[in-house]
Amino acid sequence: DFPQINVGQQSFIFPEDQKINTYIATVSASSTRRRVRGSLSYYVASGNLGDVFHIDQLTGKLVLTKPLDFEAVQNYVLWIEARDMGYPPYSSYKQLDIAVLDVNDNAPVFKQD
Repeated sequence: DFPQINVGQQSFIFPEDQKINTYIATVSASSTRRRVRGSLSYYVASGNLGDVFHIDQLTGKLVLTKPLDFEAVQNYVLWIEARDMGYPPYSSYKQLDIAVLDVNDNAPVFKQD
């Protein structure tokens, strides 16, 4: 009776200069539990190093909220939680993988003789 999580794509690749507020995915879930009132809520349970991503708790919309930095983190493994409103609340998790591509963001420096 745990929530069933749906997301169209689980692996993503973004360049480190990807624009802030870029839409990544929408996570949805359903529950067959009886006596569960209301909808489900969504959270980034782990893997959100530097709080780079945000998921809307009500809609499940995942977006990029801070700049990516290949030199700091090359891959994010996010665990998304879908939690129902029952008592006790039941949760399920889905893994999303986000790879960061390096962009030449440092100008070359030449030593002059």
